[in-house]
Amino acid sequence: MNCLIVGGGGFIGAYTSRILLKEGYHVVIWDAQIRENSLYRILDNQELGQLTLINGDLTDFSSLLNIIKEYKIESIIALASWQIPACQKNPTRALIINGLGFNYILEAAALMGIRRVVWTSSNAVFGLKKDHPVQPVPNNDFHKPNTVYGALKSLNEYMADHFYQNRNVDSIGLRFSLVYGYGRLRGASAFASEMIEKAVTGEPCVVENGDTIIDWLYVIDAANLILEAMKIPRTTSRVFNTHGELHSISEAVNILIKLVPSANLIVKNGVIDANWYLDSSQLEREIGFKPSYSLQDGLQDALLIAREKLRT
Repeated sequence: MNCLIVGGGGFIGAYTSRILLKEGYHVVIWDAQIRENSLYRILDNQELGQLTLINGDLTDFSSLLNIIKEYKIESIIALASWQIPACQKNPTRALIINGLGFNYILEAAALMGIRRVVWTSSNAVFGLKKDHPVQPVPNNDFHKPNTVYGALKSLNEYMADHFYQNRNVDSIGLRFSLVYGYGRLRGASAFASEMIEKAVTGEPCVVENGDTIIDWLYVIDAANLILEAMKIPRTTSRVFNTHGELHSISEAVNILIKLVPSANLIVKNGVIDANWYLDSSQLEREIGFKPSYSLQDGLQDALLIAREKLRT
């Protein structure tokens, strides 16, 4: 199977690439940033040598069509998007990257007969917790995003359904909350990777918003879910809530300190207001997926990877 990962140079893309390679896929990575990205921090030289790496702009539609044709792409994993901070600073460019860029993927899938598109949505489509009194938030609950990023993910969900209904593009969207592990470089969730790495190096690390209870999904679980979504027969739903484990940021820091007593992690009070608790029962029913890693197991595994990569 030939699979194109758009935005595959990033954090989730790197771990997904590794799993796909083990499954025997030929993986093509298309990203505006490849060398200076998570991919080169996470994969080893042997793994990198098995990938086809192409630098490119997501909004270059003709290049996307040429890649699909040249490499006989059968499935696409769409991970490319600006994260919350960048979207807030430059909403016009975010609309081009996160909105038009994703539409190009759907259009290409329709024109080229792609078997399946798996893509990442977000809990950000639901906005603030106060706007969703039913907890956990149901899979088909209404959207009320409070960020540019969340609004564009909501648009993506609508367009994925539109292309399914009108152009027969089979897609599965996955609403991730906080995906953590070693190697994330950017975005609002990068603090989790920073505290893991600095626990290993012993550098001081100030962790904000310690009172926030977050949904923690280990990146290897996220990558395995993407693989399952690639392989499963056509689903009834187009997009799914995901769910890992609910713990406060302070609890995650305390686990790290127990695992690495020398860690110099300082937690500050504060809360990130978002809908972290999503009802993933529809995902379990239709795809049959449940996470394998507890927060402690995931942090322990991430520390092992960090020690190996940072050579400490």
